[in-house]
Amino acid sequence: MEKLYYTPKEVRTLIFDNHLSISSIMCLIHNGQIESVRFNHKFFIPKSFVERMIAKANNSKKIG
Repeated sequence: MEKLYYTPKEVRTLIFDNHLSISSIMCLIHNGQIESVRFNHKFFIPKSFVERMIAKANNSKKIG
């Protein structure tokens, strides 16, 4: 089964390479800078957002 959502902890590892705290990621989620869906008290980040951020990071590495 394909994964459709990621937890903030997984996003921390995949996108930010553990260089950003979970608290900072949660602030970005609350400010709307990271797309998310809330289920009860938990936040999940859509796979589409994660893929866009990874693609954007890969493109900037090729340029710079």
